[in-house]
Amino acid sequence: MRSWGIHPLSYIVFPRLLGVISVLCLSFYFNLISLVGGFVVSRAIHDLPFWFYVDSLATAFSIDMVLFLLKNTFSGLIIFTVACQQGLSVQSSSHEVPQVTARAVVHAIVAVTSFNLLVTLLFYLNQLMRLGIL
Repeated sequence: MRSWGIHPLSYIVFPRLLGVISVLCLSFYFNLISLVGGFVVSRAIHDLPFWFYVDSLATAFSIDMVLFLLKNTFSGLIIFTVACQQGLSVQSSSHEVPQVTARAVVHAIVAVTSFNLLVTLLFYLNQLMRLGIL
């Protein structure tokens, strides 16, 4: 890339930073859509008023929202780190790019899934221990 006059950091690393922000934005969007869908279903089945639904959500969002933000932020950072590490490992030929891209996708999926599983397991085991169940 340097021989073409392109700095690797500006081409590989900096666009991935937008990926971290986009992961957060997409997760908020998906969460909002799922909450609206939950209201529509509860409204159709139980004729639940909107303000009761919002009040119930407000009481339920104590620590779960913090966990949601942390997990999605670190998931975006994991994807950023894996993609940059794999992207910067390409040496000289262009036929390496598809192989490195496939490797980056697999490594990112495994790392993000493992991270989410571990954090969720630790969080809910802590909740169960606090309640005295475990």
